[in-house]
Amino acid sequence: MKSSIEKSIPSCIHEYTTEENEGGSFKVNARCIFPKDFVGFEGHFHNNPVLPAIVQLATVRKIVEKTVAKSLFPLHFTRAKFRAMIKPEQQIFFQITIAHRDKQFEGKFKIRTLKDEAIAEGNYVFCETLQ
Repeated sequence: MKSSIEKSIPSCIHEYTTEENEGGSFKVNARCIFPKDFVGFEGHFHNNPVLPAIVQLATVRKIVEKTVAKSLFPLHFTRAKFRAMIKPEQQIFFQITIAHRDKQFEGKFKIRTLKDEAIAEGNYVFCETLQ
């Protein structure tokens, strides 16, 4: 059964656009807003809520799943850097590249503020089935 966090992420994704490139790769942009009552804020921190890094990574996966219309499993994230905190109601922007190789999807992600300041970035590899 999917967690309530995972079920709640899609409702936070707004203004989603994709651009398909030659060879079937994609560039994806999505604006996200996590409301004050988003379940992911419950653990970080009682009087100063911030969006946990694991929820940011789960959002990357949900955006990729939406783009490729498949359920995916994370194999690994590399070079992930988290530079700033995400607060409730803050507009954030995901920029994701997606390439498909065999049964794997891989690419890079960037999470930015409205002022184009870096929040997080890194690389990912997801697979269609558990290996």
